[in-house]
Amino acid sequence: ASPAYRRFKNGQDVRDTIKEVPLDRILLETDSPYMAPVPFRGQTCHPAMGERVAHAVAAVHEVDVEEVFARCRENTRRVYGI
Repeated sequence: ASPAYRRFKNGQDVRDTIKEVPLDRILLETDSPYMAPVPFRGQTCHPAMGERVAHAVAAVHEVDVEEVFARCRENTRRVYGI
């Protein structure tokens, strides 16, 4: 899940897609160094901004952000075999 959709008013299609993807299939990323999320527009995007992405995913899935973090950690470990 990327923060890019938050930059555009027309991001509903991306939010709809995120809603359809189960949390056990989502990894978080930032589009770094481009497309910093609101309220960081105009700045260089960096991995620490991934928290904003997690909050956006949590809002779409209507779950606590801690659940998104936990599921994405599990997904990352599974994908990379760590």
